[in-house]
Amino acid sequence: MDELLKRFYERTDLKDDTHCWNWNKWKDEDGYGLMLFKYKRYRAHRLSWELFKGPIPKGLCVCHHCDNPSCVNPAHLFVGTQKENTQDMINKGRSKRIGVPGPAPGRFFKGMTPIHFTDEVKLKFSGKNHGTHTKPESRSIGIRNGSAKLTEKEVLAIRKDAKDGLSRRELVRKYSMSKRQLYKIIHRINWKHI
Repeated sequence: MDELLKRFYERTDLKDDTHCWNWNKWKDEDGYGLMLFKYKRYRAHRLSWELFKGPIPKGLCVCHHCDNPSCVNPAHLFVGTQKENTQDMINKGRSKRIGVPGPAPGRFFKGMTPIHFTDEVKLKFSGKNHGTHTKPESRSIGIRNGSAKLTEKEVLAIRKDAKDGLSRRELVRKYSMSKRQLYKIIHRINWKHI
């Protein structure tokens, strides 16, 4: 435990208890700190909770009061359900789904997996009974999708630039995206509604 705590402190920008302790090493694409210890990967904020406050109760998330994903200050962390964490995000205006309160119709909260549901519920929402098939109008497409990183204007600009002859390499650099994502936008595999 001492070795783990030592490595944790080495990777943290420590300040007093009122300021964020920013993780200054390996981070995931969402800005959350990551640490490898004895061949196991830990999310830094979860590790902080366990080091300073004890085990994380089963089924709960470690959430941030400060809304800084790289913060590992235990004074800035609290535990809550996935639903509470999502509602906190929406209430603080951090949802990518601008102007659309609550989860998308027919959608579950991000992070929920089929293990959260009984077999009866799994069958009800799978295959042809899934809401995307029975109520396609309720699908969160475009900017309403919580994972959307582009706006409709940006998608149209990408397609216009591609039509005007900009190379794929120039487009990838200009819009900071992968070649695969660019291909899907240009060929209307993604964002086909516009």
